[in-house]
Amino acid sequence: MFGAVSSAATLQMMHRRVMVTGANGFVGKAFCTDGSSRGMSVRGVTRRPVNLSAGVENSVVESFKSDTPWQAALTGCEFVVHLAA
Repeated sequence: MFGAVSSAATLQMMHRRVMVTGANGFVGKAFCTDGSSRGMSVRGVTRRPVNLSAGVENSVVESFKSDTPWQAALTGCEFVVHLAA
């Protein structure tokens, strides 16, 4: 799906953990599935527990506000892809 992403960018993110907000939305699901299939370690952040694609870890953050504790969701992540509305 994300074939337009350069192979250099894909290689840079392989075997690294990426946190994706909005992981259960239309674009988020596609990104998580594609990223996981390309060898990325994907942590999908959602507001409630959901079943995400195989190989995608689900981390629940109940609200996306300025005082939200993000430490647990961000631990070990090298990249953040913000797709939540």
